[in-house]
Amino acid sequence: MNKDFSLLKGKTVVISGFGKNCGKTSFLNYLLSKIKGERGLLSAGTDGEDFDSLSGESKPKIKVFPGDIFICDSRFSIPSVAPKILDTFENGRLVMIKAQREGFIKTAGPYGNHKFGDMIKSLIENGAQTVLIDGALDRITQAAETNNCELFYVVRPSPQSLKETVSKLKLLSALSEAPCLDKNKCFFKEERDEPEIIGGTLFFPKALTSQKAEKIPKEAKKIVLEDLTKVFLDLSQWERFSLSKEIFFAKKIKLNAFIVNLYNISRKEFEKEAGSKVLAKTVYNPYEYSSFRRT
Repeated sequence: MNKDFSLLKGKTVVISGFGKNCGKTSFLNYLLSKIKGERGLLSAGTDGEDFDSLSGESKPKIKVFPGDIFICDSRFSIPSVAPKILDTFENGRLVMIKAQREGFIKTAGPYGNHKFGDMIKSLIENGAQTVLIDGALDRITQAAETNNCELFYVVRPSPQSLKETVSKLKLLSALSEAPCLDKNKCFFKEERDEPEIIGGTLFFPKALTSQKAEKIPKEAKKIVLEDLTKVFLDLSQWERFSLSKEIFFAKKIKLNAFIVNLYNISRKEFEKEAGSKVLAKTVYNPYEYSSFRRT
């Protein structure tokens, strides 16, 4: 599958992934080499430290260019980019910086997904044309906090993790194909805790877990969920749940592509396990031959 990543200009891009060292930040750097204009950057689950607190390994850095705007932890110095402070957040814990020189940085983000929308809006108001979010591992919830979102899911399948990885990809692929009913957005604008049946359709707020799915009345054949990030089921659970029901999302989140970085495994082995629907969304190691120069 070939992709023209320059077409992402003007969008909000969320990069999530499965497993440590899957290549999320490497893919982010690759996108930065392809998307022109001023870019806004922030992350989820990153604290700005140079080393991973669990593995002790060095964390990859992000290369920025003059005009790029990013959110970082105020405790960490980044003199290489000649930083210009534009704003502060969370009582000074986070700062918004505009790079005036080329350099390498670490991004950070807010506590709580509900704050991402305001931070993205602020990046755009300060000049960012495209916003890129280095998302949390195995969590795609940040994609729900913005409109016009493009979701990328990065994986690094190995012989040991192949089946589990492919299961994740098949689930995301299935969720992305569920139809969207925009007219039902108004139900989810209000804070609700319990499902409601309206005109024969069950509207389900909050997260859909396996326990909650089991409690849904069998006679409920048409169900509306807010978006795909609210589904907390594995592949087999989703397949059973959706077998006899029409399921819709009130908000569409576009799954742009799976970024697949093979590790000690051949394409043939991966493709045999993945199947046609996953492969239709698969891009293999796009940055493998890239020098990460801005074009």
